[in-house]
Amino acid sequence: VGVKRCNDDTMHIFVDGEDMGPAATAVPKNVYAVLDLYGRITAVSIVSSSLMEDSESVKAPSLTSDSCSEGEEDSSPVREAESESCSSVPTIMTFLENHGKNIQLSNQSLTAARVSSYNQGLLVTAQPLARQQLFQFQIDRLNPSWTSSLSLGVIGHSPDRLNFPSTACCLKRSAWLLQRDSVFHNSLKICENFGPNLDTCPEGTVLGLLVDTNSCLHLYVNSMDQGVAAQDIPSPCYPFIDLYGQCEQVTIVTSTVAAVGAEGGETRCQADMEKADMVDGIKESVCWTPPPEANPNKTCEYQALCSRFKDLLTLPDGYFNEDAKCNLCYCESCHKLRGDEAYYKRGEPPRDYALPFGWCRFALRIKSHCEVSNAMKKWHIAYHGTSVGALRRTLDHGQLLPGCSSIFSVSPVKAEGPNSYSEPEENSTPGREVPRVRLSPTMRYSGLEIFAPKVQFRDPRSHRCHQAQVGFQVCVRPGSYKVGPQTLGHSEPLDPRFSNTEIEWITKEQGGTLLYGLLIRIE
Repeated sequence: VGVKRCNDDTMHIFVDGEDMGPAATAVPKNVYAVLDLYGRITAVSIVSSSLMEDSESVKAPSLTSDSCSEGEEDSSPVREAESESCSSVPTIMTFLENHGKNIQLSNQSLTAARVSSYNQGLLVTAQPLARQQLFQFQIDRLNPSWTSSLSLGVIGHSPDRLNFPSTACCLKRSAWLLQRDSVFHNSLKICENFGPNLDTCPEGTVLGLLVDTNSCLHLYVNSMDQGVAAQDIPSPCYPFIDLYGQCEQVTIVTSTVAAVGAEGGETRCQADMEKADMVDGIKESVCWTPPPEANPNKTCEYQALCSRFKDLLTLPDGYFNEDAKCNLCYCESCHKLRGDEAYYKRGEPPRDYALPFGWCRFALRIKSHCEVSNAMKKWHIAYHGTSVGALRRTLDHGQLLPGCSSIFSVSPVKAEGPNSYSEPEENSTPGREVPRVRLSPTMRYSGLEIFAPKVQFRDPRSHRCHQAQVGFQVCVRPGSYKVGPQTLGHSEPLDPRFSNTEIEWITKEQGGTLLYGLLIRIE
């Protein structure tokens, strides 16, 4: 059986080499042959050995190409087979000599630098990207004087005669672009909140592109697959990079990058405990913990800003863990780079808690004795919003103290008004209620401004004014608290995992909490 598109825009069907005549008219030029193995048909083989016309045409049509080929194209799949066999062999990638006017190539066309302005930095590889070949490059130099940063993607046509626009977002023909945390096709946004924000990738980050055998485009960050960004990528396709804004230089990575989870990240700190714990035989969702050299938070701008605010608090260094690798940033880019999930379990019996997305955690020094070690595994995780003024006294005591840790998280003292009288409760101090500390398994509740009031400060580096909030991540002993409803009158759910009827934990016990980390959020 055969199918053919003729010069008169008709489709003909062939049976045993005999033309059955026109089966359809007005067939467009860029079409593919389609077979459906239906019913009794379970297997077919391609027997075409040559094109029946226009044999000089060698480029397979693109599904998304905006322009048609010069000659008529046959739907014979022989070209696709040849293309796949050629593209299955990985090739050494270099940058094409045809590029944006502000680009300068060096290092045998493996390094590209933008030498002036903030745009006109578009460059494409000279070789097409083979299927299953990972093309990787490293960010060598960033210039913080500019805003935004690089973007990358693939184009589905030869770049030899491409008229390079000022920025990649102006590519409107067979182009797939990854910019910030969005995906664009022919300058139209097709996906949001994909992967980390590329504008926040620090120097030394290795980014990569791969098209799999299903024609799906994958983004890699530090050798970690961020998932499918786009589908139906044509073959051949060419990777491109736009050195825009802050990103001024990149280099193609030719050496093999260490595989995710390889040896070298054996040292565990308390941050690792949030990745996978065995609790009563229940294994939590396992997430990749980046090795120290690949941990993105060491140069995260948001974490650096939170760290400068922490320095302004003048808290003694002795309260904090000396190992900076145990500090974790939960900004959008960092937690996506790590592959964090939103919720985990901890304790005996296991209880859910949410990761504090949007906050930055600075690990506190924890005494290494049996009781604390037991608490880290068997106690639950909760959060406590507090005020800046209450931080030092809380750290001095090493736990949340009812009545003195924060005026926003302790029940108010009963007071007698001029025209009122209340009977004292049995076995209690007259006119005074036992102080209680409010906790929550999510910072979406504990981080509300009534619990964690905002303070304004000026960043000593940028001299810009910001608002900051603080709180604690704590271990809380099971059985020392009561689960109850939120007391702020919210009708809408505050966290999709936790009902408003069980989002607030109340504890009265001293010694029932153990400080785990200082949390900071900055707007």
